[in-house]
Amino acid sequence: QAVAATLSDVRTGKRVAAICRKGTRYSLTLEGARAVICDAFIAATPSFVSAELLRPWAPEIAQRLDAIPYGSMDVVFLAYDQAVVDHPLDAYGYITPRSEGRAVRACTWMSTKLPERAPAGRVLLRMFMNGSSPGSNGHATEPGDDDLARIAMIEAREVLGITAAPLFHVVQRWPSSMPHYAVGHVDRVAGIDIGLRRHPGCFLAGAAYRGVGIPDCIRDGERAAHDVLTYLQKS
Repeated sequence: QAVAATLSDVRTGKRVAAICRKGTRYSLTLEGARAVICDAFIAATPSFVSAELLRPWAPEIAQRLDAIPYGSMDVVFLAYDQAVVDHPLDAYGYITPRSEGRAVRACTWMSTKLPERAPAGRVLLRMFMNGSSPGSNGHATEPGDDDLARIAMIEAREVLGITAAPLFHVVQRWPSSMPHYAVGHVDRVAGIDIGLRRHPGCFLAGAAYRGVGIPDCIRDGERAAHDVLTYLQKS
């Protein structure tokens, strides 16, 4: 909101349906609005979305973007009264290796890591699970919210010894939200960067390239903004 207040033209809620190259410039087609002509743009969308936008005029980049796999994630928040939690919660949480075969891949103790997220005398846990996966019939199996909450409560009991029911729970689903850096990812990103040199004014940023954490994404956004400013000053 602070950034938007300093800008003269801010548009939100407008899907970019297509991006076309117009000589040394670009035309962004917005659904329900007039097209935007620009000298440069940053696509901060997931790599598979950026691939579709760039494919008509940069198929070599789109092919590399398509090769970055994504996974889905389900997140369950559990809130407890501190009195029913015997575990000291004296860390930020834990990550579970695949070899354990558990449904919960990681658990963040939010009330320890970020105390302002919970009032005094309360404990807030955040549990991460894999998203929908193919079933035996070839279709995605998608447990309901109550099922996910039940799995999270079992995890809280078996790992943290919390036998009481939570004060409340919240389930969030993030389909195709987590890029996975497969072997060769660094070379793939380097190839994307080389391809972008043939399309001056086109820039990419986001979790798909140089880190999935929030600090990584902030750093990548700052890098892209710096690159755009440098490009515009030279052009």
